[in-house]
Amino acid sequence: MNATVARLMTWFHLGSTQKSIAELDALVENVILKEDFNPADLKNFSTARENRRLDDSVPTDIDAPKVCTKEAEAAEFVVEGLIYRELLDVMIEAFQSPAFEDFHLTPFESCWDPQHGRDPDDPDIQLDAPDGPLDEHGLPPLPDGHQVMYGEIYTSKPMLKAHSELPQTATPHLETIIAAYMFYSDSTHLANFGNASLWPLYTFFWQPF
Repeated sequence: MNATVARLMTWFHLGSTQKSIAELDALVENVILKEDFNPADLKNFSTARENRRLDDSVPTDIDAPKVCTKEAEAAEFVVEGLIYRELLDVMIEAFQSPAFEDFHLTPFESCWDPQHGRDPDDPDIQLDAPDGPLDEHGLPPLPDGHQVMYGEIYTSKPMLKAHSELPQTATPHLETIIAAYMFYSDSTHLANFGNASLWPLYTFFWQPF
């Protein structure tokens, strides 16, 4: 038994008896063996301090609706105990994760040719090198008979237009992209009895996959 395993087993068998074998295996597999686990980050670690950070919250003001009242004169309702995470932190974690390799970084237009495959002598029309002018979304004219497919945000006209307006970087091979957030919220019931509930706000990116 090496020193690492010996220390881990000593910790497991000393102190609280509430620890289980499954929990220890999960600690090793899901924490210690992960590529982003860095023991140096635990220097001066304090469980109490990190718990306070997790429980930290801020108040926020919401303008209460009122008929025939200007927005500047609307009453404000203070919501205490708002727990949130910085959107920049969410973006950094998502873009540094392995899933980032599968993100759609460049929006595109999805089209359908109803006649495709019906005539073997009719070749596909290439749209990757247009000679004519582009529209306001940075796209060439749609060939006759083709239909635009609507579905994901990364194939939408507004995203294509925003992407075409991105400033070009002077650094070679440095891609400029749009990180578009999508938000969703609904009430979550917390108990089988009573009316305890939360109203979480979810965010995710339009890029996957």
